[in-house]
Amino acid sequence: MVDARKFAYGLTLGGILTNALKRNADKTALVYSGAEFSYSELNHQSSRAAQGLLELGIKRGDSVAILLRNCVEYAVTDLAIIKRGAVKVPLNELLSRSEVDNALTHSSSVAVIVHASLLDRVSPRPGLTIITVSDMEHENASGTRFADLLSSAPITRFTPAEPDAPAVLMYTGGTTGRPKDSRSLGHQPAGACYVCPDNF
Repeated sequence: MVDARKFAYGLTLGGILTNALKRNADKTALVYSGAEFSYSELNHQSSRAAQGLLELGIKRGDSVAILLRNCVEYAVTDLAIIKRGAVKVPLNELLSRSEVDNALTHSSSVAVIVHASLLDRVSPRPGLTIITVSDMEHENASGTRFADLLSSAPITRFTPAEPDAPAVLMYTGGTTGRPKDSRSLGHQPAGACYVCPDNF
């Protein structure tokens, strides 16, 4: 019997997820608007996006915010940030402009990946790279285009984050005030969960 704790020890979150993507390469990962995307496609696109983040100067441990609607790009972005060894800051699309500004400031985000229809929630500021996910209705949105990240060659060498570094910085609903942050799951998850080799 395999000791799951020994199996997980020393593996980063990015490594565990990448192994899962490769193990299930030919299986369907996502179905969106009638189109199917395999785990292999998700792995390939997220590796390209991770390289794109690297070329934009995103460093290990940097906070990168996500302000997207339900879309394939969300899954790609989520994995790309982890592969880069950065901290993902998912923001609810229902947050107001001031709440988004507060979260970006508090998290010290150096970049935000935002759907073009939500651009009015983000205030441009020095040191913040705005990466825009466009669609048929918002093809001429400003900012760095997410599609340009996918034109990069896939990243071949991941940069693991420090084991105890946070992987996710989430903000609560804030019913009595501004949304509050909650740090979750370090990049070294062995102490936080058991990993089943059959699934990963």
